[in-house]
Amino acid sequence: MKNVLFIGVTKYNLKENFHLRRKFEGLSRGIKPYVLAKGHPFHKNVWGTDFYLLHPRFFWLQAPFFAFWLCPRKKIDTIVVQGPLLEGCSAWR
Repeated sequence: MKNVLFIGVTKYNLKENFHLRRKFEGLSRGIKPYVLAKGHPFHKNVWGTDFYLLHPRFFWLQAPFFAFWLCPRKKIDTIVVQGPLLEGCSAWR
């Protein structure tokens, strides 16, 4: 099973959300998803996905360093970014 890191500027609210639950439960059937985005709490494993949510104000400062730390720690195989500019810089190694 591949470990996939999704990086995006979406602000997640992990309270019970039917659409998010279906999306990430479906993804977790074929891959091990990790999400690096904005929100609260910092870490939560829900719907078969590990969410790492950073404070929105500091996201652009913290995301590149956290992505660099997370990739070898979780043995990330693939990185998917929401956009090519700022998010892409977080994924670039």
